Amino acid sequence: MDGKQIVRFALGLGAIGVVLWLSAGTLDYWQGWAYFVLTVVTNVALTVYLARTDPELLKRRMQRRESSALQHVLHALMMLLWLGTLVLAGMEHRREEAHGVPAWLTVAALAGLIAAQGIFYAVFRANRFAAATIRVEAGQTVVSTGPYAVVRHPMYSGLALGAMLTPLALGSWMALWVGAASVLVVALRLLDEERVLRRDLAGYAEYCGQVRWRLVPGVF
Repeated sequence: MDGKQIVRFALGLGAIGVVLWLSAGTLDYWQGWAYFVLTVVTNVALTVYLARTDPELLKRRMQRRESSALQHVLHALMMLLWLGTLVLAGMEHRREEAHGVPAWLTVAALAGLIAAQGIFYAVFRANRFAAATIRVEAGQTVVSTGPYAVVRHPMYSGLALGAMLTPLALGSWMALWVGAASVLVVALRLLDEERVLRRDLAGYAEYCGQVRWRLVPGVF
């Protein structure tokens, strides 16, 4: 990572806290603090891990040039929905009567977010071509080991899990519908990605015949 990328990365993480606390109107928001600290720690740890073990993969992850207009739209929707989750959760915290998510469920959701990060680690260990955008590169081959032996898009599985758990981690019932909408956008993105991979990546169609499920085993 160069200096500009580090600054952008740090500002992005800091913006999470700003959005949460401005929306909540207070710093007295333990769920927001727990989510913020967990997000910072896990993202920094994952970035350091990639910088040390696979700098080329980190470089791919930092590149955000989408391959099509559809992917631009879907990525923008995912970011807006994630931002909406933070805003709605913070606004719900303002309401004295809106603290219905029990503490044990918030803690469980935070633990689930750690598990989602574990999925990302497993993906990066198995697939050094796991870029942030959809493209097939020279020398890329089909990966069918690790989490790819269970579902065809484990990175998106982690994203979907995170989208559904974030509202609960922030103590919000109201934002759950936004998480569900995020999962729908993830599903649309992976369907478009499969179209590209079937067309451009040798052996991917055969892999689809071997691993049936795309996102959640037994469901989709």
